[in-house]
Amino acid sequence: MNKKSDDYVRPKLGDAEWIFGDQRCKLCEEAIKEEGPTVADFIAVSRGEMEYRHGFIDFNEVSVRLAEFLNSTLYDHEKFFEHPIKVVYVCGLDHFNKCPYVAQLAREENMACAVIHRLGAREERIKTLKEPSSNVYYITFKDEGEPLVDVSSTAIRRYYRSGNNLDPDQSSYSCVADYYKEKFSENQ
Repeated sequence: MNKKSDDYVRPKLGDAEWIFGDQRCKLCEEAIKEEGPTVADFIAVSRGEMEYRHGFIDFNEVSVRLAEFLNSTLYDHEKFFEHPIKVVYVCGLDHFNKCPYVAQLAREENMACAVIHRLGAREERIKTLKEPSSNVYYITFKDEGEPLVDVSSTAIRRYYRSGNNLDPDQSSYSCVADYYKEKFSENQ
């Protein structure tokens, strides 16, 4: 698959690249386990969005509701924290470019957005935000001295779909590598 990221077509239900919510949650849980107990002590998978049966809930609404819940539970009424909790929505530059809600989300109360550079994604929009905000963080990795390796989920799917043997230690968790090896071997 030699398409540019701009030519990428979002997978639809039934497409080979589609991953159902329960499978996504399981992969996240397995990745957390691979990180070890120190990470598992403070990162968990919530199935709430996936199990919601009354329609589609988009990332912006989920993020704002999470910030509201955390602050009402841990900050309001002099509970655990002296200051409000800020939720940071993290996405790739390709997603930021396709979805104007990301920049709008950063203006919501107790919200911020971290946008990670993606190879081949245009930077014009992130660099020319109408209202530059301290709540939008652009992570470029350009000062690291080494070329950026594109480990986006799109790039990882492309590697496995094309039959390349991708080293999971360099790009992804072994559970993800195993999942894609099996998934794309069945679809060929």
